[in-house]
Amino acid sequence: MDDKRSKGHASFRAGGFYFRVFWGEAGVYRLEMDMKRLKASQDETTPPAFVSTMIEWIHGSLEAGKARSNAALKVDLSALTSFERKAVEALCLIPRGRLASYSYLADIIGHSGAFRAVGSAMAKNPLPVIYPCHRVVGKDGHIRGFSAGGGLVAKRIMLLNEQVVMRDALHVDMGFMLG
Repeated sequence: MDDKRSKGHASFRAGGFYFRVFWGEAGVYRLEMDMKRLKASQDETTPPAFVSTMIEWIHGSLEAGKARSNAALKVDLSALTSFERKAVEALCLIPRGRLASYSYLADIIGHSGAFRAVGSAMAKNPLPVIYPCHRVVGKDGHIRGFSAGGGLVAKRIMLLNEQVVMRDALHVDMGFMLG
């Protein structure tokens, strides 16, 4: 296992993506995501009920397109700084099918002008999909970085899955932006 917090991990597939979920006593602390099959792991374990609930939530979110609250999911964001945690948790304020800019997100967490720091926090988001960092784009609608496997292609697929209209391969229609 890869971390002191680790009790177990398991792999699954949802919405055309491959996932590996890691959990400890405090909750799920990391979710790896990729467009291609993740390297097999021999020491996977059967997930406890709270992890199975999260896996079902991800299936519903990606495959059925259900907009649901993640409030009931048991997560562990303790590896993040206070600022990073605030930025990641604010992602839940962006409704499915809507987008926010890095600067808008900085404003709503009370750190106007800290758009680069928000971008860094998005890159450290340990639970993509649960905390939908794919919904954050440049204020000009440009699709910027995505740290999950598949990068910008994966981000674009996730946005299209949420019915976000694209102006071109790297820009979203500005009508989907909040603020």
